[in-house]
Amino acid sequence: LNPMFPRYFIPSDFPHFPPPKLHRHDKIRLCLKGIDHYRFDSSYRFVTAAVSTLDDPSSISLQIMGGRSKIISPIFKDIDHLVNITRVNEPDFYKFEEEMSQCNGLLPLIHPWDEVVGENYFPSSKAKKLSGFISQAIGLKLPLLVHEDIYEVYKKHWTAKVWTYSSRSRIDVMSFIGSFKEMVLEIRRSAGNN
Repeated sequence: LNPMFPRYFIPSDFPHFPPPKLHRHDKIRLCLKGIDHYRFDSSYRFVTAAVSTLDDPSSISLQIMGGRSKIISPIFKDIDHLVNITRVNEPDFYKFEEEMSQCNGLLPLIHPWDEVVGENYFPSSKAKKLSGFISQAIGLKLPLLVHEDIYEVYKKHWTAKVWTYSSRSRIDVMSFIGSFKEMVLEIRRSAGNN
C-alpha cells in the first residue's frame, strides 16, 4: 500500500472540499494525529515544546484528529493556557474528512524511534505500514510537518508543502521545534496574502 513495496498504491481519493481560507489575524489550525495510549505521549511532547517557544502561541489552535480516546492527553496541561486544544472524534467518514480539510497544517507525529507503533511506518520495519494521516495529507492536498525519513518514502507523492525535521530520539526536540516554527511562520505569511 505504499512506496516501501515494489508495487503499491496510496489510497488518496478523498471527497473534495474548499481549502481553508486563512486571513491575517485568524488562528492557524494545526491538526495532530490522535494517539490513543499515554505511552505515546512522547510524540505530543514535541508539540508542547514547540508551542511554548512561539512568540504568540495564541495565534494557533491544535486539533487532535481521531483516536478512540474522548479526553485530551494530560501532556498538554503545560500549554492549554496558551493555545486552544480540541479533539475531533467524528465517526462519519465524510464529515471527518471535511473537518480534516480545514486544517492549515498536519502533524502526523510518526517517529522511527517509537517502538510501540511509529517504527512500523518506516522502511526498516517488516510491517511497512501506510499511515492514514499521510494518505489524507496527499489526498486533501494539505501541508504537513514530517520526520525526514517519512518525507523520503513519499517524496514523489506529496501534493502540498512539506517541512521536515531530523530528530533521532524522544528527547531530540530541537530540529522539530525549528521546523515547527518555520511552518507556522510560512503559513502565517501566506495568510497575509488573503
